[in-house]
Amino acid sequence: MKTLFTPIVKVKKFEVDKIQIRLQQIESVIEQTQQTLKQIQYQILSITLPQEGNFGQILAQQMIKNAYLQELSEHQSHLHHLLHKKQECLEEKKKADLDYEKMKHLHDKESSRLVALLKAKEAKELDEIGLTLFNAKGA
Repeated sequence: MKTLFTPIVKVKKFEVDKIQIRLQQIESVIEQTQQTLKQIQYQILSITLPQEGNFGQILAQQMIKNAYLQELSEHQSHLHHLLHKKQECLEEKKKADLDYEKMKHLHDKESSRLVALLKAKEAKELDEIGLTLFNAKGA
């Protein structure tokens, strides 16, 4: 049943859905970043520094390892930022859910009130019809 709160409930539901989609997108990016971190860690672990040989080769391997460590650090920083964003999004979703539930409760309460009014009006009309029929038979 439509009430004054129906459009507000729809808007609040849309906001909750929009936040939920954003949260899922953030979680997807977090998962991708974690996979990238695992790959970088595996690559770092697979690097073996030569124990002997040309100093240039040792230096080159060390530079490669340092590049991976830098990349790892950047991805960890990005992951930390994403986790912070996810937390903010969860808090925003919690508030939006609460607002939605408030409006839904008011909508349901108003719908119940309107249904009760309609039932009372219908009962009154049925009484009038019954009284009219009774008077018509009695006359």
